[in-house]
Amino acid sequence: MHELKLLLFAQGIRFLIFDYRLFAPLRAWASGVPVVSTLLRCPFCQGFWCGFFAFAPSLGLIDAFMWGLGSGVIALTWYVFVIPKLDEMEGDGQ
Repeated sequence: MHELKLLLFAQGIRFLIFDYRLFAPLRAWASGVPVVSTLLRCPFCQGFWCGFFAFAPSLGLIDAFMWGLGSGVIALTWYVFVIPKLDEMEGDGQ
């Protein structure tokens, strides 16, 4: 149950930082840094690092790496299937 809470936490943080409209100006400002620019465009990377840092303090590096991979897959799936629907419902239609 603890892992599920951390996984949901990691996905929530990923959504807030990388998808939520409120943080769009911050993302635009940070996109000038090459490494950050790559991270901003890669949903798997976003999910991996959010998952890794969520799990590392309580489970250790090896387990955090494995949970980070799972979190990356979830983030990529979310990006492909859910984000387009959210944009459609919010009226962006992009």
